[in-house]
Amino acid sequence: MSKPIGYIFRHLAKCAPASSPICASSSPLPLLDGSAIGWSEEVLEARVVGPVVGRIIATAEEVLREGARAGSAASKVLLTGGLAGSALLQRRAAAMAASHRAQLLLLRSPSASVVTGAVLFGQLPARVSARRCRLTYGVEIRATWSSTHEYSNRMRGYPAAILNDEVYRSQQRVTFRMYATESSAASYTAEPGMRKVAEVELELPADWRSKVQSRFDYKLEAELRFGATEITLLARDLQTRNAVAAKVSWTSDPVSLPAV
Repeated sequence: MSKPIGYIFRHLAKCAPASSPICASSSPLPLLDGSAIGWSEEVLEARVVGPVVGRIIATAEEVLREGARAGSAASKVLLTGGLAGSALLQRRAAAMAASHRAQLLLLRSPSASVVTGAVLFGQLPARVSARRCRLTYGVEIRATWSSTHEYSNRMRGYPAAILNDEVYRSQQRVTFRMYATESSAASYTAEPGMRKVAEVELELPADWRSKVQSRFDYKLEAELRFGATEITLLARDLQTRNAVAAKVSWTSDPVSLPAV
């Protein structure tokens, strides 16, 4: 067996089967005190660290190619993070940077740099002036009603089935959907790869209708802010400039944002 490195699993009762590359015996493998088993470098690279490193390199390659297409080819690649001390990742990153004619920058202590960076960001968030968002976010909008809409709605019974509906003044919130895609050139929510990621609700004040002559004149503004440690939503009433309570229901993690 090759020299054990990296991951050591304590108190493992049995060794892997004889066909496994971890060991060549079905009996317990005594290592030092008899309570640990090691994985060889080859196994770690093929089954544990290798796939993770592959995804990291693929993501970095995508960023480098996108920058080159936009006319902003990278001249340096900074390797940081908890896995930056991995010799495998360093080798793969060096080869990737060289293929793009960029210099690879290696930190002396990557893990300590992450902690230091977090502290500095907490003290002064303005230190981070820009970040690259992995996804493109957008909302679905409806065009102003026109004769084209009249024609397309005739199959639904327009105008009688629509114009004669009874409508009651009871709306107390505005709801819209938020979508995301990995494409940076998307324009429509029906494009391939687009998916719904959240639903946003903006609360209306009880007397909102009495403040305007027409319901179309009541305007709310919602702003999604990126670039800090999370995505934040700010909403305000453009009539009074007051904050509006907003609720973001993510597809997997509902989040409520109170008015501030």
